[in-house]
Amino acid sequence: SLLFFALMGFLALHPSGKEIWQRMSLKIPIIGGIIEYAILERFCSVLHTMLQAGVAVPSAMETTTHAVSNVVYREQLDIARQQMLEGAGFTQPLIETELFPGAARQMFKVGEETGTLDQQLEVAAEYFNRELEYRIKTFTTLFEPIMIIFVGVVVGFVAIALVSAMYGVLGGVKDVEGG
Repeated sequence: SLLFFALMGFLALHPSGKEIWQRMSLKIPIIGGIIEYAILERFCSVLHTMLQAGVAVPSAMETTTHAVSNVVYREQLDIARQQMLEGAGFTQPLIETELFPGAARQMFKVGEETGTLDQQLEVAAEYFNRELEYRIKTFTTLFEPIMIIFVGVVVGFVAIALVSAMYGVLGGVKDVEGG
């Protein structure tokens, strides 16, 4: 158990441990999807707000990339931003990151082609927000029965331990009286 706490401390406090944890957390079923959609929603919201305020795309991408908390996304978005600065456009570098689902990639493409990128980012942010709420609701729906079973097992274990202890005490009393 000491090793477990040492590992958790390393993952929580050390920069390389945080990176390992952030990479692993994206691979956890259900929770990874929640984390992904939270990151994507934040990315689209921040970028939308910055573009709507008139900030140039390269500067907005730099700020938005730093606003993303996950190292995997930050690295890929930074690569995409560098490609954008080299003239690769907006959508293609984001598609190549493979971080965004097809619907979002299509929205980015339409926004870039029609000059309505900020509006498409707003739509994408709303889409990711709805998906995030749905995934959280699904997670809590799945998590409740698991917690009920866990609490039931713990309560059952405690009850069995108490009953066993009581029988042990009663058996000891009978031995003293009979002996």
